[in-house]
Amino acid sequence: MPGTDTGASRCVCSMELFSPRELQKTNQSAGTPPGGESYGCGSARQSARRIFADGIRYQNARAHRAIHSIQRGANYLNLNPSRQSRERKRLLRELLLIRHAKSAWTDPSLTDRDRPLNERGKRDAPFMGSLLRFRGMEPDCMVSSPARRARKTARLIAGEVGYDKDAIVIAEQIYLGGRRAVVELVQALNDEDERVYIIGHNPDLSEAASCLTGESLGELPTCGMVAIEFPVYSWTHVMEGAGRLKFFDYPKKHLSP
Repeated sequence: MPGTDTGASRCVCSMELFSPRELQKTNQSAGTPPGGESYGCGSARQSARRIFADGIRYQNARAHRAIHSIQRGANYLNLNPSRQSRERKRLLRELLLIRHAKSAWTDPSLTDRDRPLNERGKRDAPFMGSLLRFRGMEPDCMVSSPARRARKTARLIAGEVGYDKDAIVIAEQIYLGGRRAVVELVQALNDEDERVYIIGHNPDLSEAASCLTGESLGELPTCGMVAIEFPVYSWTHVMEGAGRLKFFDYPKKHLSP
């Protein structure tokens, strides 16, 4: 059979006709199922069935790989709905970047790390946590800056979303580590955790949110949160600009100052 010239490359497929019995032996020795029933679905499956029924064997390696690719696609498409749902879920990672709630400046003797939340911050954090619970966005993991105001914000939100307060991870790099430190922390997250909250500070979180979504989001208000989706199986595959903004929310949208 003449080769097909695509211009950029040339692919030559030689074909032989076999009797059905010979073809079955060939398929079995090659590790491929006879008949082509399991290859593809719809028109793809019909095409594959015709190829095998006519006794045509592709000897070109690319053609063999294409047929096996059809088979793998069929196996995925024929998954039962619940398994399809699990597969889709594993493909998605959700990140919430949450700035700490409003902090107090009344005690000048305290270091920046030790500043507590003020009364407004103590009101806003559980309120935003209740909104997350209402959205059905309970976390698999929560990571907080070691600063007192961030840890308190994390614990108040955890109480609303049903997360164990003692399981909150404290990550030193979130405290004034810069945007790059936040992105690297995201890329190092455990893949078993499909939805993660990171509670930290400006300007790092605001810059990380804009960097990961590729959108200019401005500054996160106190207790503001940005939810970002990544269509990846592993956090290590998260890249700058690859995230999709799911929502951007903050207390002043709902509560008076």
